[in-house]
Amino acid sequence: YLVVNKVDSESDTGKAMEFFELGLGEPYAVSAMHDRGIEKLCNDLAKGIEKTNARDNTKSVHVAIVGRPNVGKSSYLNSILSEERVIVHPTAGTTRDSIDTDFKYKDRDYALIDTAGIRHNAKINEASDFYGSVRSKETIKRCDVAIVLIDGCEGLTKDSVRIIELCLEEGKALVLAVNKWDLVKGVEMSKYRDRLIMNMNIVKNLPVIFISCKTGRNVMDSLDVIWSVYEKSKTIIQPDKLAAILKSLNNAAEISNKRIRFKFLIQKGVMPPEFILGVKNTNDLSENLKRFVENFFRKSYDFEGVPIRIRFEK
Repeated sequence: YLVVNKVDSESDTGKAMEFFELGLGEPYAVSAMHDRGIEKLCNDLAKGIEKTNARDNTKSVHVAIVGRPNVGKSSYLNSILSEERVIVHPTAGTTRDSIDTDFKYKDRDYALIDTAGIRHNAKINEASDFYGSVRSKETIKRCDVAIVLIDGCEGLTKDSVRIIELCLEEGKALVLAVNKWDLVKGVEMSKYRDRLIMNMNIVKNLPVIFISCKTGRNVMDSLDVIWSVYEKSKTIIQPDKLAAILKSLNNAAEISNKRIRFKFLIQKGVMPPEFILGVKNTNDLSENLKRFVENFFRKSYDFEGVPIRIRFEK
């Protein structure tokens, strides 16, 4: 909600409209001193809270459609809906508000959230771009799964790398979609994926789907991939399975040769899956060894597209 204060009379209302350019929606013109416009603001705030509570009570998977500007995020949403629900334009930055759309597919409920393109701060020139980027980052925080779109002709840019890192830092399940695949010629998907991994090693843990919002190729299939990583993010490993992982981990040569023995393994939470691994001295664990432990977990269970967090405690 954008509130413009000190609009003390009807003649001042036009000044409030100047704030439209921020891209935050229609401004609420109020006067705190004269109690002008306050009632409408409060009523709309109450309605917004009711809508949020209603949405939170549903079992929809909330999907943030994110990426740098002009990679086809709105086209992706329109392709799924088979209608032009969101404005699409070749000029980057057309979408500035996060837009929620409920959608049902194969008896599964999705809440698809189109977002403004996220740019590196140094590239933001307008206030509307800044606030659009801020809202997109907030959307990532409240989503269940993020699908990061990249332009197949551009590959993995620095901005896209930062967006992927942001999603993983927030603990979000993640799908990487290479859009505009209809324009990419002479490159096999497997070779392209290998190139992505060379540019960003973490991509090896992500599902990569090649789509074309223009032709519709693999767009609906991406919803199955999204649902799959969503389910994986809720994985609960039973205590007997955890005990088996702990035993196998301690027997691994990379662990036993360093005379390290893990004492216990418990699961702390889900979305993302979080584990606590007991060890006598956490200072004995190098970063390489911690990466080995995470990879060991990933070989034991299918966590593709899901960040996992492992805490080492005494």
